[in-house]
Amino acid sequence: MRYAILVILLLTLTACGTTTSEDLRQVADAIETVEDKVDSVKNTVDQVKNDINNVKNKVTNEDVATVELHGLLFNPEELTIARGTTVQWIQMDEGNHTVTDDNNKFDSGHMRKGASFEQTFTVPGEITYHCDIHENMFGKIIVT
Repeated sequence: MRYAILVILLLTLTACGTTTSEDLRQVADAIETVEDKVDSVKNTVDQVKNDINNVKNKVTNEDVATVELHGLLFNPEELTIARGTTVQWIQMDEGNHTVTDDNNKFDSGHMRKGASFEQTFTVPGEITYHCDIHENMFGKIIVT
C-alpha cells in the first residue's frame, strides 16, 4: 500500500511539475511515520484485549479461565492460573483449529467454529501448547 500511495503522489506532483527528490523523501518519511503509529495502536489494542480477558477470568470465576481462538491466535497467548483451574478454549474462527499440548498430554482434536475444549490443571508449572493445523499458533499456561 505504501508504494501505491507513493506512486499516486509522484504522479500528482509530476503532473503539477513540482516534483523534487526532497518532496518524495518527505512524503515517504510521513507515510512511514503513519505506518509506525498504526502498528503501535494495533499493539496497544491487542494488549488491552489481553488485559480485559485476564480481568474477566479473575472476576467472573477464578476456577475457570477462557482462551479464545480468534484471528489465527490464542487470546490470551499466555495465561497464569492457580492450580485446580479449568481452562476453556473457545474456537471463534471459520476454519478448524486444535489445542494440542506440546508434550501430548492433551489434544482437543479438530474444533470447528463455536466448539470448545476444557482442561483442568492441577500440577504447578508451565504448559505450552499449539494448533496442529497452524504452526504459527501457540500458547502457554502457567500454573501457580
